[in-house]
Amino acid sequence: MIKWRSRETRDKLFKIMQQHIPIVVYDLETTGLSNKKDRIIQISGIKLYLSEDGVTEIERFDHYINPETPIPPKITEITGITDEMVCNQPKEEELFPQIKEFFGDNVSLSGYNIETFDNKFLNNLYQRNGSEIKPVAVIDVYKMAKDNVDSKDTPNFKLGTIASLYGADKELSFHNSMDDVIATVRLLDIFARLYKASFDEDERYLSSEPIPEKNKKVVSSVYSTRFWEGYQGFSRIYIETNLGGFYYDVRKQLWGVNKRNNPYSIDEIDMETLRWQALKKSNAKSEEEFVRNNTPHKKVAIVKVTTITNLKYWQKIAENGQEFHRIYISTDAGNFYYDIDKDSWHKNGGDINSSVDMEKLKILCFEKAGVNNIEEFSNYR
Repeated sequence: MIKWRSRETRDKLFKIMQQHIPIVVYDLETTGLSNKKDRIIQISGIKLYLSEDGVTEIERFDHYINPETPIPPKITEITGITDEMVCNQPKEEELFPQIKEFFGDNVSLSGYNIETFDNKFLNNLYQRNGSEIKPVAVIDVYKMAKDNVDSKDTPNFKLGTIASLYGADKELSFHNSMDDVIATVRLLDIFARLYKASFDEDERYLSSEPIPEKNKKVVSSVYSTRFWEGYQGFSRIYIETNLGGFYYDVRKQLWGVNKRNNPYSIDEIDMETLRWQALKKSNAKSEEEFVRNNTPHKKVAIVKVTTITNLKYWQKIAENGQEFHRIYISTDAGNFYYDIDKDSWHKNGGDINSSVDMEKLKILCFEKAGVNNIEEFSNYR
């Protein structure tokens, strides 16, 4: 059985396929991390249809853009794009009509980890040019990888690593954004087939039609939440409701049904409402706050990180040959580290009753390293 979050992505993808909605898989290179002040210097995309038979490519789009501002040396080092390469290229407003025509109106957007970076730059590009892009759906292949790849089978979830795992990196160098797009398209096709396989193995879908949203059981009251420490980091937050018990798996970041006192399945429950009710009960706006507010150390002091003073790459090889890779982070609010192998962020010692805005920490780390996203940050040395 595929879990609720995975099923949510799968069903969204199937709907796009059934309605024959085109998908644009794209990637951007930019002058920096700020989607408001920085500008796009390369945009690459492949428009396609996806069906049970695979990918049908419609067209490609690959252009450099003159940002009308010098490209920082660190960006040139990462992307290979120089001022000389873009100085005679069209400016943003000159190329925008072609960009808008390529993306179209009735389209779904896809890419690798695009929700936190690329989509924001694309939205601002449209707004600056007096337009708006409203995708039918967003399919992030990074999330598909998280659904389908066991963390034990990969050192990290970088695009190059996952592409290599499935043989989707053949004849690609990953030195330009079009290579990233091609690899992402190949993974999209592979994961769509894996979702189809999970669909065929799902007894509920084999035995009956999916339950319409209007017929699903709705959690109207959350009575209590309880933290369970578990073992080896596998902790949960148990949630008691008018329909029975649920849980949030802290390590896997998944919501589920507690079969001990809940007769319903994931399919029969309006899980979005359950999530909303549980967060509301805990006075939280996100899963991160939900976990923080429900642990034994829920009375935490929120510490603001304003400055990254140092980044240091660390590597260790154990006696059994296993490798460990981290990036240690020194800040004005304490020390942290990013575990490259597990794609996870941690506080390095200090007061366990303090917490920070991790999203803000990530942004500052990316700026300090001169990179655009987590994949590039993983390569920091």
